[in-house]
Amino acid sequence: MPRKQQRSKRMRPRVRREQIVKPPTVRPDLHGSRVVRYIANGSASKLNITRGNILASMIFNTAGTTTNYRLFEAVRVTKIEMFSISTSSTGTLPSTIEIQWVSEAGPPLVIADTSLGSANPAHILTRPPANSMAKMWSVTGSNESTILFTFGNVSTNDVIDVHYEYVVQDVTDFGTPTAYTSTATGTVGTVYTTPLDGASGKIGPAGISTLS
Repeated sequence: MPRKQQRSKRMRPRVRREQIVKPPTVRPDLHGSRVVRYIANGSASKLNITRGNILASMIFNTAGTTTNYRLFEAVRVTKIEMFSISTSSTGTLPSTIEIQWVSEAGPPLVIADTSLGSANPAHILTRPPANSMAKMWSVTGSNESTILFTFGNVSTNDVIDVHYEYVVQDVTDFGTPTAYTSTATGTVGTVYTTPLDGASGKIGPAGISTLS
């Protein structure tokens, strides 16, 4: 009789389970990222966008009046994309768009592009450079008049997508939210997106409720 072969037993590695001595670290604040599409409703040059404009980009109505409250405690722009077609009805005149990132020290970084007829729109895709004001977080009450970037040229129907990160206002940590007085009466419980350039209203949000 042939001797039965013994099967070798494979040793399974022991998995060492790490003992959890405390709950893991979490971030309790309300934060996230958002993309807002804006469309220019008129032509403008040297249109400045400030920290205050960005911080007031979303508001909440609580009383059905013109008194609203800002939702964001802090905002940081991460990217801007812009499109522009010809400024003439025949599509023959070129259209130039321009974004200037304001620097902490030194000249601004200027990005520009020009359309070639209606079939080849001007297109800009840019991120805040390392030394720009927009690279840093904009915080409520901190030099809100500071200019983050400037639109050198804006034409009617230009499309502007602004990407940003945000932290929602928390009464416990930051106190009462900042009030925002709109030109029109809002609806109780409604969240609105304001024009990117604030009161001048040249660059309004597309497809969402808005108050200026």
